Amino acid sequence: MNITCVICSDLFTPSASIYTTPCGHIFHYHCLLHWFENSKTCPQCRAKASPKVLVRLYMNVNASQGAEADSTVLQYKLEAAEFSMKLKERDANEIAKTNQKLKEQNKSLRSSIKELELATPRFESVIAALKDQIKYFKNEAKKCAQLESEVKMHKNRIKDLEHVQLAVEGSRLQVDEIIRNENNVESLALLAATLKKSLIDTDRKKKELQHELRKTQSELSQTKRKMSETQFNYDSMKIQLETLQVSHAKEISFLKDKVSQLKSKTLNGPVNDSFNKSVKRIIAESPINYNRTPVLSDQQEDIIDLSETPPCSGSKLHSASASTMDCNKKDDLIDLCQDLGQDSPLAPSSMGLFAMQRAKRCAEKPDANKFTIFKSVPSSKSSQEPVESVTKYKRVNFSYDGLGGSSQQDLYPSQVMKKPKISKFKKLSADAGKPTRKISEFINIS
Repeated sequence: MNITCVICSDLFTPSASIYTTPCGHIFHYHCLLHWFENSKTCPQCRAKASPKVLVRLYMNVNASQGAEADSTVLQYKLEAAEFSMKLKERDANEIAKTNQKLKEQNKSLRSSIKELELATPRFESVIAALKDQIKYFKNEAKKCAQLESEVKMHKNRIKDLEHVQLAVEGSRLQVDEIIRNENNVESLALLAATLKKSLIDTDRKKKELQHELRKTQSELSQTKRKMSETQFNYDSMKIQLETLQVSHAKEISFLKDKVSQLKSKTLNGPVNDSFNKSVKRIIAESPINYNRTPVLSDQQEDIIDLSETPPCSGSKLHSASASTMDCNKKDDLIDLCQDLGQDSPLAPSSMGLFAMQRAKRCAEKPDANKFTIFKSVPSSKSSQEPVESVTKYKRVNFSYDGLGGSSQQDLYPSQVMKKPKISKFKKLSADAGKPTRKISEFINIS
């Protein structure tokens, strides 16, 4: 009797646990329990069933019949053996595949091992470098910890210094508050020492300032004394200046009177030796134009004094006829007045009527006595004036440079020089060399 379980398709053996449902179908007990986990019905007819309504069946099998070979059983065993063989073959194939994979994996692992063995020295050097870095960073960490402690100490010191500064510069209430809130004995001792030192410094600065004050007061008194002396000198010089102005005004009025007298004599009467002496005396008494620098002529080595009047001195013009003597002397007087004012850079209108007349004559002959601020160049053309008067009284190349100064040709003395003549006329005042005081300001010969 070959009965199989519908669930697992296995034969029922005498030793198997066989159960039946209320509908009468039989199954293995473990198969039914597994089925009831999914559905509470009969696996064959789908009738309702549960583990509580199952009934166990007990089968009695003859022993003689069980020993006999049954073709069905043998067929079942053969199929089971073939199935198991197929399973074993499949397992063997899977194991072979797994073995192949493991071999390949072993090969790759061996190559990896070789690479790692080759890379071991590099990794060892890297490890050594990392160890050195770890050691370095540990030292740096120690330094950082030390610096942190120093920073903390400096912060405390800064706090103490702030308290000290507040105690030095603050009010008494602030100092009392610091003393009440401060519990550190060292900070209080530092505060007391600082206050004592600041007191000593303040006393020292006070003494220095008192010394500076006394010194400044003495300097102020000296300055006031000097200022009073300077003011006194200024007042005295001002008085002297006023006195000199008065005396100069008197002298000018006197010279004007003399000039008017000479002018009237020149226009109305003949010119004689007494007239020339009077002109020489007035010129000697009048201020001298120091802009004119005498030089030695080519024909005469005598040094001409500035107080002498060149056109009025003795010359060859006196040997002319008597009819032309007066006219020549008048012309010499005019040339003299022009020579006295030709070196001045002032305008003719500020130098008197005689200078204005000279300006008219120079306008007729612009190249005769042309004034320029540049250095004069000697002309190659000969002048029509008398040669004797020109060679006897030679002019120096003198000009203004336009920058507030003047320049003139350097004069080098010869090896043998005669002693200069001393003027027989005595100078009257120290202001005789001013260029603004000339005879041309007062004489006007029409």
